[in-house]
Amino acid sequence: MHCPLCLEAAHTRKITELEDGSKEMIHQCQNLDCSATFMTKETFSHVLPNSPITIKPCVKR
Repeated sequence: MHCPLCLEAAHTRKITELEDGSKEMIHQCQNLDCSATFMTKETFSHVLPNSPITIKPCVKR
């Protein structure tokens, strides 16, 4: 992940898994002159059609 302000590398500091299956992540820029802290959200979109295996939908228990 890169910092949206200075475009330098950022490290993930915390990952929170949400009930909808997505993840919220807090990142911190490694550029000492910037040191911005920012949040991103990761969600599943879809499986690409050229994937070599077929994935069956998960059943929630």
